[in-house]
Amino acid sequence: MPPKKKKSAKKKDDKDLQTEEKYNQAMGEVKAMKDCLALRHSMLIQAKTNSEVCHQQLEQIQKELQTQKSDYKAVSADMTRQYKTMQSEMTGRIHLLETELAHFKLNLKETEKLLTKEKEEKRILIRDKNNEISALQQKINSLQGSYEAILHEALDNLMNLIELANEQWKEQSRMIQAKNMKTLSQFGLNPLDL
Repeated sequence: MPPKKKKSAKKKDDKDLQTEEKYNQAMGEVKAMKDCLALRHSMLIQAKTNSEVCHQQLEQIQKELQTQKSDYKAVSADMTRQYKTMQSEMTGRIHLLETELAHFKLNLKETEKLLTKEKEEKRILIRDKNNEISALQQKINSLQGSYEAILHEALDNLMNLIELANEQWKEQSRMIQAKNMKTLSQFGLNPLDL
């Protein structure tokens, strides 16, 4: 039965070989798993690092976004305040201009009424003055005619008086000449010789 021993030794060798093979296979699997775990651990560390970087970037972006939101709110609030201030100023300015416009319209209306009244008064005054001038011109013309008549009459009377006085002087002159001639004749003088 020695061959039987061989079989069992062979079986034992086969078993050892199988066990060793299984061991080697298990060791290979363990090594592969360790490598896989190491790779996964490395990937996990890389992922954690990337996650931290991404988290930091996200925090930075959130801070920037918050800052931008805050700036936007501040700018928006400032612009709203400026808009309300401008709107308030513009409303006040519009109200002031409307008040001034109403005042100027009222003044214009009153001035136009006053101008119309002044024009009417001027027209009436000119008409009255023209009527007065016409009446005075008629009086002047009438007085001129009267004065001319009076003057002509006075001149005619003066001419008559002058003619009458002239005739009287001529008469007196003749009488004086006659008297002088008579006196000269009495003295024996001829008046024609003189």
